[in-house]
Amino acid sequence: MADSLAKIRKFDSEFGFDIERIDAQDRSDRRKSEAKRKNALTEIPTSLEHDLHAELFRHQNKIANITSREKVQSEPQAIQQSVREKRQSLMQRVKLGSRGRNPPEEKINVG
Repeated sequence: MADSLAKIRKFDSEFGFDIERIDAQDRSDRRKSEAKRKNALTEIPTSLEHDLHAELFRHQNKIANITSREKVQSEPQAIQQSVREKRQSLMQRVKLGSRGRNPPEEKINVG
């Protein structure tokens, strides 16, 4: 009987040791999982902020490109308008002479 009780105590202590080891492993696994979760919760906002800055930069570049394209298009239009006006002015001078709106007087050669 004493031999049986010793075996029971031995199995009980082994079982208790195994249970403590499993509990310690569970606590360690839970700590690791909690640390991973906290890291993920920290990384997500950082990643989202980075993505947001990248998207904002892309949109600002698009806006800058559109603005510069509009400026590039408006400058030639202004130059073309100025050239048209000067051309019309020169055509008027050719038609009407250098005196502006008064047609040139005919010159009679006195011989």
